Amino acid sequence: MRKVCGWCNNQLSSTEHSRSNDVTHNICSECSERVFRTSRPRTVQGFINTLSSPVIIIKDTNDIALANKHADKILKINVGHKLGNAVECSCAQLPSGCAQTVHCKACAIRKVIQETTESGKSHNNIAVYQDTHTPTGTKHHTIKLSTEKIGATILVRIDELKEKIIDKATHIKHSPWISLSSAA
Repeated sequence: MRKVCGWCNNQLSSTEHSRSNDVTHNICSECSERVFRTSRPRTVQGFINTLSSPVIIIKDTNDIALANKHADKILKINVGHKLGNAVECSCAQLPSGCAQTVHCKACAIRKVIQETTESGKSHNNIAVYQDTHTPTGTKHHTIKLSTEKIGATILVRIDELKEKIIDKATHIKHSPWISLSSAA
C-alpha cells in the first residue's frame, strides 16, 4: 500500500511511515514543520484555515460544521446546511432537501461520506460526478475528494473540482431554480 502525506499528498519516505499497515495517511516532516512550527491555531477553524486544500468538516448528521477559507472560495458554504447545497445539487433545492429525495440514494458524494461514517474507512482522491441544473444550463462537475473520520465528524478534502456546461438552459415547469410564480 502506498503511504502519502494527508496534507500535501506527497509520498512518504520509509522513515515517515507509520508502523501500522492500517494507516494510509500520515504527515510528512515538511508539512508538520509548516503547520505546527510557528503559529499554533487556537481553534479548529484556525487550524483548518492553515491547510492549503479546501477542507469541510461534516457532522454526523451530514451537515456542514466548518469549512476552511479555500473551500469557502470554491463552494457555497453555509454552516448547518448539507454538502449538496454547497455543490449546488438540484435535489438539495427541492422541498425535501439534500439527502431526502429518491435521487440522493445514488449520490456518489453522499455514498463516500456515508461509507466513511459507517466503516471509519478513509478514502483518498475518489472521483465523483454530479450534474447540476441551473438557469444558465446543466453543469457537469468532476470532483475528487478524500475523507477521514475523526470521532463523530468527517473531514472532506476537495482534491480537485472541475466544472463544464454540458447543455443550454432548460425550462422545466417545476425546476428548483424557477419560482412558482414565474412557472405559471
